[in-house]
Amino acid sequence: MRKYRLSSKAPDPRVLCVSTRDIAPVISRCLRYEFEDLIGVMDAVDVIAPADTPDPDCADTPAQNGIRTLARLAAKLFRRLSVKLEGMVALTYLRRRPSGLARNYELLFVSTQSVLDLYNLGPCAMWRSTARVSMCYIDELYAADVTGLGSLLKILKRFDHILVPLRDTVEPLASATGRPCHYLAPSTDTLQFCPYPGAPKRVIDVYAMGRSRPPETHRALLRMADAGDWYYMYDTVGNCRVSSHVEHRSRLRDMIKRSRFFLVTAARWHDIERTGGQQELGSRYFEGAAAGAVLVGDVPRNASFDEYFGWQDSVIPVPLNSGDVANVIAELDADPSRLERISNTNVVNSLRRHDHVHRWGQILSIADLKETKAMESRRRELEELAASIERAIPETR
Repeated sequence: MRKYRLSSKAPDPRVLCVSTRDIAPVISRCLRYEFEDLIGVMDAVDVIAPADTPDPDCADTPAQNGIRTLARLAAKLFRRLSVKLEGMVALTYLRRRPSGLARNYELLFVSTQSVLDLYNLGPCAMWRSTARVSMCYIDELYAADVTGLGSLLKILKRFDHILVPLRDTVEPLASATGRPCHYLAPSTDTLQFCPYPGAPKRVIDVYAMGRSRPPETHRALLRMADAGDWYYMYDTVGNCRVSSHVEHRSRLRDMIKRSRFFLVTAARWHDIERTGGQQELGSRYFEGAAAGAVLVGDVPRNASFDEYFGWQDSVIPVPLNSGDVANVIAELDADPSRLERISNTNVVNSLRRHDHVHRWGQILSIADLKETKAMESRRRELEELAASIERAIPETR
């Protein structure tokens, strides 16, 4: 019997959020869990998570590698069974709802990174019966993936709405499922990422987050660090487990707030076989800007960039996998007033456009639900902070 943990319980809940936080406590998913935590603060949300499924993304020992192999085989077998038996599998696995849930919700929000997570979260019919409106958010699904979804399409068709942060996926996914699909840009807790009023000293010269660094750019930055008094920060681990997603996000915010330059690239730029050349805005753009770092790197050629980062110098372009990054940074360093303006403009625009409350507001609008008083209060706080930065630094306007 699958076990579930009710990790957050609201007094009078109107939203049920189904999360992978207990089965996949890994780096790449911590932003999703931050989002889930914050909507729980702004709204009346019950957060529930399955607790007994092995996580195939986190293996780092021989035993865990074995578990990962078994999990993949089980998922493959499940997909084959679901194709052969069609809707009968869902009925076979239909369980009564976990204890502690409300009788009815206005909105079911299933929060996933991969569409394969749907196999681990329990029968869709069980969750769907709890709410008036159902939504599934999928963090990573490219247009090229849609034709290979197979039986997963049947699960997705049971949702009223599907949300993805990849704009070019929306149309093919809507066509394949027959369901309304929506683009939902990434976001952050911009109040926590904001470097003001404390304004810590930016002791990290360049921060390249994650392992997907363009190799020529990485080598150029290493040479800069070796040749002078430069601190180049970069990650040397993969998508490993974290002891606490809250602590991980706090540590990440502290590092970016102390970084002068922040390297950005289009999502999965290195995996063209997976993306099919699809260029999308990844979360790094939003996190770096919210913390006031100067973004340097790749500028995605799509409407999303123009819509969400359309202000001057939002990203200082460096050709993908170029070793010319040293010259670009040297030119910027020669103009400190420009650097200060870029940093503060990034923060102000993030506060006004890229907070989690802005995305949750979009979700509620789709579900035809009103925003809460807590959301209204947070919007005012964001605007007041943005306005105070503009008053203190007029050129930010």
